[in-house]
Amino acid sequence: LMVFLLQNEDLFERGLSKRVRFELPPEFVIDRGDTLQDQNGLSVLKGSFVTVAPAHAPALATGEGVQTLGIVPMEALAWPPALLGEDGVFRHRGPNTYNATNDREAIEAWFKTLEEKSPATQESYRRAVERLVLWSVVEQRCSLSSLNTIDFTEFRDFLRAPPPHWCSRFPTMRYSEDWRPMRGPMGDASIKATMSAVATLYADLLQCGYLSANAVASVRTAKRQEIQMDVMRSFSDDDLMAIQRTFEKKSDGASKRRLLAILLLFQTSGMRRSEAANLTWGKLAPMRVNNRLSEEWAATFEGKGKKARCVPLKAATIAALNAH
Repeated sequence: LMVFLLQNEDLFERGLSKRVRFELPPEFVIDRGDTLQDQNGLSVLKGSFVTVAPAHAPALATGEGVQTLGIVPMEALAWPPALLGEDGVFRHRGPNTYNATNDREAIEAWFKTLEEKSPATQESYRRAVERLVLWSVVEQRCSLSSLNTIDFTEFRDFLRAPPPHWCSRFPTMRYSEDWRPMRGPMGDASIKATMSAVATLYADLLQCGYLSANAVASVRTAKRQEIQMDVMRSFSDDDLMAIQRTFEKKSDGASKRRLLAILLLFQTSGMRRSEAANLTWGKLAPMRVNNRLSEEWAATFEGKGKKARCVPLKAATIAALNAH
């Protein structure tokens, strides 16, 4: 879709934001001489559309083999040779089970060990380590294997008050020149999660024989403040009545049936957004009572932490799903 929009950008009133655009590779550039006028006088392309694999655009945008030293995604970072950590202060001089010769190879090997974890956990760890790498290499000019305990306390404080050039107000594609690793100062819970991921990385690097010491092990983070549920974030009776009135005014049709199915599913099941979005008929089945199938239905799926969940569904919800 992005390639198509870039190919036809001059036909639109507005161009793409630089937060999402990238340089169109030569093989996808269309000769503007191959345009015709349609019956309304508008320019249209002659010939068929060009199709691209969904994962192709980001790979092209980051520029395979093109790397930069700066606040860029970790895969596009040009590590100065002196900061690769081949002779890092805390490097173990013997062999290591990751077979890594520098910090970059060690991190890449560590990411491969996370492949059995959930996508959400992998993404959380990647963000945390990416921020550490950029801070260490770009800001501190220090290899990861040379960071000491005081350095990690400074990194923790850096997350609490990052400079403006580290932050972006709006979400951007990773291949955009406007991409930044942070959206603003991080709270205690986010800092705790980031430091926990970094601590896991360094503990594993110590365990595999790449490091001789774990400098992050004794770094403390703020104790998470437990707060009670904010019940004021729920819908009031007036809110629910407004929703009901609005729903009843909708004309009958596929859209209304779909909306009813969504509302009842969330209201009666307690599913997370991702769980409801990925729900299929294959995950629904009648419940067993005394080893006999009953008229009650339940959804069985893999929930947070890859734990199996079984959620009973009300008859009205099943009926709404069937109608949808």
